Order: sequence, then C-alpha cells, then structure tokens
Amino acid sequence: MKPHKYRGVLAKRQPTLLPMELWLADFATKQRALHAQQEKLIAALFEDCGVPRDSEDGWQRVALTLAARHVKAFAPGEGPKRGRRPENLDDHQVTRKMNRIIGDGKSISDAARIVANQRGKGETKEAIEQRYRRTMADWKKAHDTMEQLRRISQRE
Repeated sequence: MKPHKYRGVLAKRQPTLLPMELWLADFATKQRALHAQQEKLIAALFEDCGVPRDSEDGWQRVALTLAARHVKAFAPGEGPKRGRRPENLDDHQVTRKMNRIIGDGKSISDAARIVANQRGKGETKEAIEQRYRRTMADWKKAHDTMEQLRRISQRE
C-alpha cells in the first residue's frame, strides 16, 4: 500500500499553540481562533478526499477514504504479494530480444540499453545485461551437461 501524499495545510504539522496576539485574549476569542483553524483543516481534508463538505454522509465517506489509504484491511484489491516479481520471470523474453539485437551487430552493452528502454519498467541497462549474461551462462551449462550425457549414452 503506497503512502498517500498530502498537499497544502494537510502536508505540514500544525502548531498547537495560539498565535502570540491571542495569548492575552479572552477564552471565547481563543476558542473561536482554534475552531477556525480546525475548520480550515477539515475543509482541506474533505477536499483531499474528494467529498463535498455539505454531503449528508460526508464524514463516513471521509473516514472510509482515509481507511482505504492507511488501513490494509480497507485497501481495495491488494492481496499478499508472494514469490518473485513477475518481471523477473521473463528471462527468456529478455534473452531473445538481446540475441536479436546482438545479431544485428550491436554489443551486449548496447543491446541491454536498448532492451531496458523498450521495456520501460524502470530496469537499468546493467540489470538487463546481468540477467542476459546469467541466463546465457545457465543455458551453456545445461547445454554442456546434455552434450556430455549424449556422448556417454552413445558409448554404451
């Protein structure tokens, strides 16, 4: 669940003290000043939650919006994320794209840069190149093992 970015007065911690000019004021004046400050914050909260201030069920909608933002049980459609991220499961696709580009005469480094730009998933050129080299090394090991097994089975 991503943290919500608040803006304006909601983004800053509000002072709990009254302005200096109200220190010597009577209690009712102080109370009105605090109430006005709180009303300003409440109006900003309603606006941030996209709820009209005069809505009949406004407070409930604000509460549910805040719960969806900050309480995992209220977050829509987010289940537990388990296992590897899906973008790490497509080494075969990355390797095929890299081989195509390398076949056109580009270096591994250039091919990794091109593939990283094409994918647009925020992966770096270095990460793509590392995945390619690891996948190719794994493929070579598997290929060599299969060749050894083939030679052994032909001798027998």
